[in-house]
Amino acid sequence: MAKEVACSVCSFRVRADSDDELVAHFKQHAHEMHKNEPSREQILAMAKTVQIATA
Repeated sequence: MAKEVACSVCSFRVRADSDDELVAHFKQHAHEMHKNEPSREQILAMAKTVQIATA
């Protein structure tokens, strides 16, 4: 199941199937947009499991 994490500063959201992908994308956003460096643990603590509808 996919996970999603939302930025607490802006409206950015990222959804991914793996924790590694989710963390990489969110870290890139946090660094480039907010000059922030959240840890893997912080990101995963904010993540929620989401169900993606399939056709």
